[in-house]
Amino acid sequence: MTTEEQNKKTESKLLIDSSVLGCEGIRGSGKTLFATYLTLHAQEVLGAKVFHNGALSFGEYIPVEDLISLGDRLRNAIIFLDEIQTLQDSYRASSTMSYLFTQMLMQLRKRKIVIIWTSQNVRQLNSRLLWQTDFLCKTKFDKKNNILFWEMTSQGTVAPYGMKKIGRVWRANRFFKYYDTEQLIDPTKAITLTSEGIRENKEQELKNKFYAVMQEIKKAGYDELYFQDIQTVMKNNQVEITDKKLGTWLRDTFGAPRRTNSGRIYSIESLETE
Repeated sequence: MTTEEQNKKTESKLLIDSSVLGCEGIRGSGKTLFATYLTLHAQEVLGAKVFHNGALSFGEYIPVEDLISLGDRLRNAIIFLDEIQTLQDSYRASSTMSYLFTQMLMQLRKRKIVIIWTSQNVRQLNSRLLWQTDFLCKTKFDKKNNILFWEMTSQGTVAPYGMKKIGRVWRANRFFKYYDTEQLIDPTKAITLTSEGIRENKEQELKNKFYAVMQEIKKAGYDELYFQDIQTVMKNNQVEITDKKLGTWLRDTFGAPRRTNSGRIYSIESLETE
């Protein structure tokens, strides 16, 4: 196996589905360079969609409110958030915003998305964000020899705590053209969530819980259930949903029910489980 093939194999293992990877370092340490390197690899080799908050020259720029709304087009993608503390600082102005930002990270996990963020100092970051981070990376850029050294440490969520991976990127300056080191991330540019936007996010969170419970029902071996049984299971799992909304979501997801003298029966045979 060639060195290039070994590097690609290592890179693929670093990008675990539904994980959050943080790159910490002072200006010039190579943190954004390494994050860009991984993101570009995900697009070109793994075929992932790339979304970013303004620092990259490839992929698609996406405003923060679109991330929070969790559109379906964000499935199976890499999200690159440069200087994440600038976004977080905006949310600190409101407890609701801080909550929604954390919820965004939690919900993105369910969509098989890898989030890669950078920050000059993790001490500036909210503890909620760090709890959601699976791997922390430190980098050192050797300008003289044009080598980027990196060390990745597991935070104990998807791999044993403290487990480390180390590596290097040769001819690192070839990746400079893929990001703008002078790009200023304006945290207030697109963060204007209205009360309607907040309601939409709570609605999406509830819908995700509903779908997760239905998946567990399917895993338990059920192919069809009465409406009243689904109501009971939802209640037992703290999914607070009205009968009308539950009926609408069931019909939208599984089609019209079969009506019997004992009640409505929904077939969930087509539901895919992870």
